This record gives sequence, structure tokens and C-alpha cells, in this order.
Amino acid sequence: MATIKVNGAGYFISSSKITTPSIKIDGQGYIPLFVGNKGSTVDYNRYRYTLGGLKIGNYHAAISREFINHAPTATLSASATRVANGTGVTLTCTASDPDGDDLSFRWYERYDGWSWNDKGNFGATRYMSYSDRTIGYYVVVTDPYGASVTTNIVEVTWYNPNHAPYITIGNTPGSSSDGNINFTISYHDDDSDTCTVQYGDRTIGSGGVHYDNTQRSFTTGTSPSNATVYVAVKAPAVYGYYRIFARITDSKGASDVSYRDIPYVVPPDHAYKCKVECYRTYETKDDSSPYGGRSTDDVWHASITEIKYPSQYAGLDIVSYNSSTVTIRPYVMQPRQVTKQVLNPWGYGYHEETVTENVEEWAGTAHTFAVTFPSDHGRQYAHTYTFEWD
Repeated sequence: MATIKVNGAGYFISSSKITTPSIKIDGQGYIPLFVGNKGSTVDYNRYRYTLGGLKIGNYHAAISREFINHAPTATLSASATRVANGTGVTLTCTASDPDGDDLSFRWYERYDGWSWNDKGNFGATRYMSYSDRTIGYYVVVTDPYGASVTTNIVEVTWYNPNHAPYITIGNTPGSSSDGNINFTISYHDDDSDTCTVQYGDRTIGSGGVHYDNTQRSFTTGTSPSNATVYVAVKAPAVYGYYRIFARITDSKGASDVSYRDIPYVVPPDHAYKCKVECYRTYETKDDSSPYGGRSTDDVWHASITEIKYPSQYAGLDIVSYNSSTVTIRPYVMQPRQVTKQVLNPWGYGYHEETVTENVEEWAGTAHTFAVTFPSDHGRQYAHTYTFEWD
């Protein structure tokens, strides 16, 4: 990057004219000019320019620039995730790049929950067909400048038409620092057999044998179609991963199992931390109709327990929530004058007095997080989340 010094400060020089107006340096090139303040930055044509003190009218000259590149986004999906043996399945990686760059797609596979294999570069779609296998897939999407994103994992099961039950782990975190793994399991049996569902953590012994530590087991009764259960396990880290599983077995001994490896990360020291419980209750109240009576409402709750926040705030609180998100924001206590009705000193009647009271006022930045609510009622079924941020 060519530069020239003006009053001891270096300024960026381009061989071609970038902006109008620009400063032309004979035999050198052009110094681009932008509207802005000294020390500020301006994004222009995929470059971020830093402005110096040299000013011409409302413009400041650029002292440097750096290339701007954004990582792509991508999601992997399948035309089906459970099919009869020999049936073809189309896997589609839907990707986009904020900068409009061309993208490459590198596919990874694992067979029946074993190790991941690099299958090389393909396009955005693949057509696959197997028998008696469960194949996991994910794709690493990369732009020409090296920025990349890893998709979600999709598992496809090819099964014998004897209708063995199947089970899928979903909604797993991208990583964990404490081994408290929240996830969902979805299960189904085409024959509506009574099934046993187990889930917990797993380790790998010699020869790649799986040793499963079942932390919970329950019977489905007549297996409902695609029932989803919210579960959590405390898993130990093994080789840098928390390894979890879920297994279903029908009354005839046919079974299916799903595994996930959650990367372990060193616990971050964030400025903010809190715990949120999402739960539902039934609440009975008097009916306001002229006929009297009582009615029962389905009431949703989101409660917060503050754990850590900067000292300039008085605490954290929930601003709002709905069935899929909760918004949290710091607050401060501010003295405010309020007018109150006060009982007269002689014992009857009221008069108004203006007093100063500390009241909560929102401060700082609000943050929104994804949550789910349980289908069962009662706080014992609460979905509990720990959120940390800076």
C-alpha cells in the first residue's frame, strides 16, 4: 500500500482514482477523500478507509485502508431423513455470501455415528442412496478469501421395511463449557409399538466400542408420531468433546440410536451472566360473567436470576418474551419525584404529597435469546437456560 507523508502523517495513495473529489499527487496517484471526522472509518467498495487530519472542505483524506470480507451463511437440509433401503435422498446446502463472492462446498460424512470423513469438494447438492445405514452430513462453505461457515448436521437413515423405530437428537448447542447439554429428542415407530427411550452421555473405549452411560430411560406406551421431548444431561468431556446419545428400542428388539459430539470450549469470562427459567402453569380465577363461576388460564412465565453484570448497573431484568425468544436488559435505579395519596395525620381523608423514590430505568443494550417452553405445566418441567454475553 503506497503512502505519502503530509505534516509528518502518512496518507494512502491509490494508483487509480477512487473517489470524486480526490487529491491528485503527480507521479504517484490519488488520495481518496471522504466525508467524516479524523479517526473515523468509511466503508466503500469492500474497503474500510481510516480518515486522517488532512481536511479539504467537508472532506478528510484517507490514511489507510483494509479489505472487508464477511463470512458466508449456510444451512443443510435433506429431502427426507428416514427412507426405505435403496431410496434416493437429495441433500441441499443453501448458502449465501453478504459480499456476493463465489463459494465452495466441502462435504463431510460419518457412518452410523462413527468418525467424520472428509469427502472433498462438491457442489451445493448431492444425491445419496444406501441400505441399512444412518449417515450424518455437514458442509463447510468457504469464500475465495478463506472465510467459512459450518452448516448444521443432518442425519439420514436408510432402514429395512420391517419398520424399526427411529430417533433423532436436535437443538444441540454449537459448543459447551460446562457439560450441561440441553437438547431435544424426536422419536417414532411406524408400527406403533411400545418403545423404550434412553438418553445420556457416552465414551469411546478401545477398538472404537461405544460405552453408553444412560442417565434416563422411559417407556413410550403406544409410540406417538414424531413425539419431541426436551431433555438435559451432564456430560463429561472426552477428547475435547461432550458426547451424547439417544436410543429407542421397540418391543420386538429393533432399535435406533442417534449421537452428537458437542465441542468443549474454555468457559468465557463474560461481563454478563444470568439464568432464565421458561415454564407454564394453570391458574384459576373467578369468572367475571354475571353467572359467576371460575375459569382456568394457561399462563406462560419467564423468570430471571442475575449472576453477573457490570457495577454501573443495579441488575438485569426481562424486558419481554414470547414462545421462542426472551429479551434481557440491564437497569439502573434513578431517583424520581412521584405524587402519592397520603392519609391525613388526623386519621381520615387523603392529601397529595410529592416524594422522591428510586425507580428502575432501562439502561445499556438489550439482548434477545432463543428459548422454548415445555408442553407440560408446572415449574418442575421448566426449560432452564444460562446466558452469557459481553
